[in-house]
Amino acid sequence: MVSHSNSEASSSRSQSVHFTPSSASTTHVFSASSSSSSTPASRRLSEIRHRPAPKRRNLFGTGSGDATPTSTTTSTSASTSFSQRGTGTGTGSTTPPTPASVGRGRSGYAFYPSRASSSRTFSPEKREVPAPATSRSTAAVAEAPKYYIDPDGDLCLEVGFAAAKFVVDSKVLARASPVWKKLLDTESRKTEAAAQTTPRGRKPERVLKLPDDNNSAMEIFLNIVHGRFDRVSGFDDFVYLVYFYSLCVLTHKYDVTRVLRPWAKGWSRTVHANCDRLGESLRTRFCHERLWIAWELGDQPTFEAIAKTLLLESSAEPGYNLKYVGAVEPPEIYANIKDTRLYIISSLLSAARKIIEGLIQNSEAPAQCPDGKPDCVPSMLGNAIRSLHGADLWPLPLPEDVQCSVSTLAKNLRLAAFGDAASSPATTPSHTHTHTCSQRFERVLGEMIDVILNDLPSMLTKAHHVHLADRAEKAGFVQTMAAKP
Repeated sequence: MVSHSNSEASSSRSQSVHFTPSSASTTHVFSASSSSSSTPASRRLSEIRHRPAPKRRNLFGTGSGDATPTSTTTSTSASTSFSQRGTGTGTGSTTPPTPASVGRGRSGYAFYPSRASSSRTFSPEKREVPAPATSRSTAAVAEAPKYYIDPDGDLCLEVGFAAAKFVVDSKVLARASPVWKKLLDTESRKTEAAAQTTPRGRKPERVLKLPDDNNSAMEIFLNIVHGRFDRVSGFDDFVYLVYFYSLCVLTHKYDVTRVLRPWAKGWSRTVHANCDRLGESLRTRFCHERLWIAWELGDQPTFEAIAKTLLLESSAEPGYNLKYVGAVEPPEIYANIKDTRLYIISSLLSAARKIIEGLIQNSEAPAQCPDGKPDCVPSMLGNAIRSLHGADLWPLPLPEDVQCSVSTLAKNLRLAAFGDAASSPATTPSHTHTHTCSQRFERVLGEMIDVILNDLPSMLTKAHHVHLADRAEKAGFVQTMAAKP
């Protein structure tokens, strides 16, 4: 309110001005109060300065605690009346500001304009930032579907990481193999005491969790043992290698290889034929998975053929590694392949070293040269060293330092040229014997390489032969080779 004293001169001397900023605009309200001559002006200003600050207005609406102007008409007396400030009797909406209307900082504060002056300054006011909405996929894992392999089954198998559920007959599984029988007996003893009878008089469904098994392979196995052959691929049908491999891992784990007997030979032939056309590297042809399939089914010829492929083609190059962590390894076979590989590489390097040392010592050269000229040996020696150096094989490395495959090493050694590259039938007769001698040495080295590669030692032990023979009898594979002692 604005009050005037009777004397304008006295009013001008004792009048004190209080500046109260508006909360939403630059319109200012001046409150002038008169004081008696007995009250000092400084005391009056101190009282005004220490008055409690009004409560904060709602910036986005008029509600409780808001100062709602009832008149915006500017009079000559410069007075404006307001409703009660800070008493909660104001009119208007009480809905808090929506989050979209409030600017938020990185620390979760909501910033409101200050009431200090007409300049726009912001002061932080702590607000609780709502947590982002969580989708159903992350809030709760959706329940996996349940497949009724046997509608009257008494056991639910939760298989794999996603816990696919299969309702099966526990007696069928117990008859399938002694491993299943032992597993189910153990599980039954654990749950027998906790089992309670339902109102219908039936025992509740038992649950057996198998998180390490492949659910697709388990479904194929369950369909077979429950006699649902219409849901199983035919003998000559196309079968994905990943399913067949996972199925062989499963049959090995539970000792149920014999259930694959009607399909083993057909599926195996289809998988191996398709994989051989997929590429050149060991990984693109899935050699590691196919080695396990042959091991589980007792297919000894295929097992030995894939082991030989790993022996000759494995190297340090990507896709050609001897071992693959994603495939199950037959016992001891990879260690035997590694040892045999070092032996073959050592034999190939020894053959090349023998011929080079013979040229250095000049022991066989005079007998090989028709004319007996001394420049024949130095010429062949220099050409051989130059060609080996071009293949990164000179000086001859140690067997364990060779990073390339056995096949690549044999190929580079065959390409070692002992003769002069400029020699040809058009050369002079005095240099014809040099070409003849070089061809002889190249032929000798090639024959030594052929002998080494054609007489590869067996990488299978007696335990391997016994296992393959046992699996072949269960899976129906006919052994084409007698088991070696």
